[in-house]
Amino acid sequence: MTTLPLRIRFGIIVAAIVAGVCGLAWLGLRAVELQRGAAFLFALSGILMVIVLVDQAASRLVYRRLAEIRRTMKAAAAGEASARVTIDHLDEIGVVGRGLNDILHGLAQLSDAVDMRVEAATKVLQ
Repeated sequence: MTTLPLRIRFGIIVAAIVAGVCGLAWLGLRAVELQRGAAFLFALSGILMVIVLVDQAASRLVYRRLAEIRRTMKAAAAGEASARVTIDHLDEIGVVGRGLNDILHGLAQLSDAVDMRVEAATKVLQ
């Protein structure tokens, strides 16, 4: 079981895809020896541009939102009762954030109910 962060695992997958594309480009360039240098540089620059764009999109769509969920979980574990995730979208990550908010709300209600029962039991004992 891997414990690498999502960003690193995603980077490894992208690197593997790029390596495959470079291998295919290399095979294609071997067939066309006359245009080898220019075509390789053009293909390589295009691949690098795609990698940067995919990483930026993933950063905005996945990494930052997961980091916010992780921060909220740490805050809640540290005892911050008001910790909640800001929900921007209701995609898969938004649903996870909403679920975390629901769990934290339920825990707050449970804590309030326990406090009320303890208070009532204390009054009975006095």
